Amino acid sequence: MEYIDVISEKDLDPILRFKTWDNVISLGGTCQVAFQLKRLELRKESMPFDWIFLTEPEDIIRAVETDFEGWLTLDNLAELGESQTDCRRIIDNKFNAIHQHIFPKDKTYEEAYPEIKKIVMRRLDRVLSLRGQDKDILFVRLNMPVDDARRLGDIIREKYGPNAYLLVVNHVKEMRIRQVVCDIPNVLIYEIFDENENTGQRWQGYDAHWDVLLCDAELKEYNGSCLNLKKDILFKDTYPVETDENGELFRWTGSDSKIDLGRFTGKKVELVLRSRFSNKIRIYNELDKVIGRGRIVCGYTGRLNRINRPEITIRIKVDENSGIIRIHPNEVWSPKEKDGVDDDRKLGVCIRSCKVSE
Repeated sequence: MEYIDVISEKDLDPILRFKTWDNVISLGGTCQVAFQLKRLELRKESMPFDWIFLTEPEDIIRAVETDFEGWLTLDNLAELGESQTDCRRIIDNKFNAIHQHIFPKDKTYEEAYPEIKKIVMRRLDRVLSLRGQDKDILFVRLNMPVDDARRLGDIIREKYGPNAYLLVVNHVKEMRIRQVVCDIPNVLIYEIFDENENTGQRWQGYDAHWDVLLCDAELKEYNGSCLNLKKDILFKDTYPVETDENGELFRWTGSDSKIDLGRFTGKKVELVLRSRFSNKIRIYNELDKVIGRGRIVCGYTGRLNRINRPEITIRIKVDENSGIIRIHPNEVWSPKEKDGVDDDRKLGVCIRSCKVSE
C-alpha cells in the first residue's frame, strides 16, 4: 500500500481543495461524521445516517445499493440495553443499524414508531432525490477497507452520477494524516488520528485533523456565485501570503486585502469576513484615499464561526464608484504560537465567502 503524507491542506487531493459541493452527506459509521460536518458548516440538513451506529461496511453498501429498501421496518426493530441519553437504543436488525438519538424514552418504540418513520423517510427522500441529478456530492464514510470502498464508490457513481465522490476517513493510532493511494475513480481515502478510539476521551473525533481534511470544502449555497476566493476575487498581486494550520487565509498588516467588484456593477455583494486578531475592520473604496473617512465595521462582536473565530457580514451595492474596495484590519495584536513564543505577526482579515445577487 502506498501513502502520501499530509502536512498541510496543500498536500490534499485537488478534489478536496478546490471543488465546491451541492451536498456533503454522512454515510456514518458513527455519529462522528455528522458532528464534524455540522461543526465545519458542511451539513445542510439531516440525513439518514447522521446519528446512528452502522459500523459494518457490508451493511452500508447494501443500504445504498438497494436504495434503503426495508430501512426501519417495524418488524426488524428491537430494543437494546439501557441508554445513557434521553432516547432509547433501537437496533434495525436488517441493517445492524443502532438508532440511539431519535426514539424518545417517554414512549415505547412501537408507540413512537409512526412519527419516527415519517422523520426518517423524509431524510431518506433527501438522499434518494439526488439520484441521477449529476450534482456535485461528497459522501463521507468512517472506517472502511479499500476493497469495500471500491464497491461503495462504484455504486455511488452508478446511482448519483460522475460528479459524486466518496471520502473514506479511517482512524489510526498514530498522530498523522496521510492519503491512501488507491487509484479508484471518485474515491479518496485518508487516515487520521482519532481521539476517541485512542484515548477514550472524545467521541466527536480529533478536530484538528478534520479541520485540515475539510478546511477548503465549501457548499455552493454558501458561495452562491460559485466564485473561488483564491482565484476569482483577490487580485493576484495581493494574494494572502500564508495559510494557518486550518487552511484559513490571512495576511500581514500593512498589506490590505484588495477586492475587485467591478464585474458586479449594479448587483449586491455579500461578504462574510473573519478576523480573530482584529477588533475592527475598516472597509473603504479605492477612490477614497482618506482612510479615516472609510466605513468602519466592528467585527469582534460578530457570531462565532466553525472554528471559533468572530465573523461579520457586510453587504455592498456595487456601483461605478465602488468597483474596487479595500479591507483594512485595525486595532490588531500578535498571536502566540503553540510554544508560547510571540512571533510578531499581526494577522489581518480572512474572506469566508462571497454571494452575489440582483
